[in-house]
Amino acid sequence: MNGGILDRYLNPEDSRIRGRFVSSCERYFFRLLKLLLISVATYYLVLNYVASPLHDWIDEGAKEITSETAVMFQVFGIYVLAGGLLILCGILFDYAKIIIVAEDRRSVLGSCIHSVRFVLKHPINTVLLYLVLLLASGLVMLLYALAAPGPEQASWFTLVMAFALGQAYLIARLFCKLSFLACQSRLFRSKVKPADFTGLPKTI
Repeated sequence: MNGGILDRYLNPEDSRIRGRFVSSCERYFFRLLKLLLISVATYYLVLNYVASPLHDWIDEGAKEITSETAVMFQVFGIYVLAGGLLILCGILFDYAKIIIVAEDRRSVLGSCIHSVRFVLKHPINTVLLYLVLLLASGLVMLLYALAAPGPEQASWFTLVMAFALGQAYLIARLFCKLSFLACQSRLFRSKVKPADFTGLPKTI
């Protein structure tokens, strides 16, 4: 459904919502699926060939270090590096997804390359927007964790509340996901002129 949702956000002036939405879902399905597979492979490479070796290196070095503070800072540095790489990958793949729909690109790799150019051209806007949205999503998860009743609370009232909170949490997560797509699409539209699009989809 991401193709239809993104097409709607990128082309809000089109009045034929239902027909265009369904057509866009079908049109971009396999392209976005390819992008998803590339993103999963990239995350795997980052975690297994960057974060994991560094963590093993610190484990070996910690045997010769007597200061727990030094080890703690090294571990913290690894988490910051790995987290930063994952966030960067998330940003790049998000805008590659938008570019596929906005420019009707058939080449997924070409969309990734264009995404890198776009993020490098607007690093502050893209990174700050992503971090704000990520913080909002994290806040939703934190509120749910604090409000959810524990396993020892097994009354009917707490069961009903747990169900209601669970449904509210799912809706909030969906809202956060749509907010990611909407805000990033709006940023892309504001920074890239329609004349610069290589293949802006025609009205369906």
